This record gives sequence, structure tokens and C-alpha cells, in this order.
Amino acid sequence: MGIYGLNRRCLTGSGCGGFTLLEIIIALSVIGIAVIVAVQLFSANLRAIAASEGHVNAAAHAEAVMRSVVTDEEFPNNAVSGISRDGFRYESSITKVFEDRTRNVNVDIYQVKVAVYWSEGPRQKSVSLVTLKLTERKI
Repeated sequence: MGIYGLNRRCLTGSGCGGFTLLEIIIALSVIGIAVIVAVQLFSANLRAIAASEGHVNAAAHAEAVMRSVVTDEEFPNNAVSGISRDGFRYESSITKVFEDRTRNVNVDIYQVKVAVYWSEGPRQKSVSLVTLKLTERKI
């Protein structure tokens, strides 16, 4: 044994065990395939994040429109539609529901639906929100 446990034959280059060219090529191929798979997974995640961005923005617009419709003093006569600055088209509808169940009480129940539409490439996409609002019946 030589210095630090090394064999003297390995220092001269004869009789040392090492990797063959074929082993190195196989190892590099395996590493290359692993890197390609990792990059493809990363790009798939980026596409999913980009797709979810449209849905998040549309849901935020729908929530804002819903809030303005439900809190408006002219409710239930204030259904709105239009196009936002971001290019989202929105529509709201207000429908009186459960009339048979509220006949004997002094309240009305309205279903408020807000739909937001937008385009991503050639596809039309939409998000809808629905809620109920209880109001005192106007006699």
C-alpha cells in the first residue's frame, strides 16, 4: 500500500480498475433521458399555470360583478352585462325562486347567476358563479 491507502500500481496507470467507454456512454444516456423527462414535466407545469391564470382572473371578475349586483340598492332590477378592460365578457341574471315555499312569509328568494367568458387561443372558456339572496318582500 502506498500513501493514503492507494495502490502503487494505480499511480502508474497499469492494472487500475476504471470505467470503460461503453459504461460512460450508457451513464450519459441515462442522465440525458432523465434531464429530458424533467424538462418536459417542468414545461407541462408551466402550461398548467398559464391555463389556470385565465380561470383565476375570470373568477375574480365574476366575484366582483356578483358583489356589485347583490349589494346594489336597485336589486332585483339590476342585471348587468358588459366587457371588462381585460377583455372578459360578463352577464348576470336574477331569477325569483322558491315562490311556493315563501308564499306565507314576508321574504323573497332570488337566484343570482354571473357568467364570465373569455378566449384562450381558438377556444371560448367560461366561469359561472351562482348564489341566493333573501330580501324582504315589498308589499
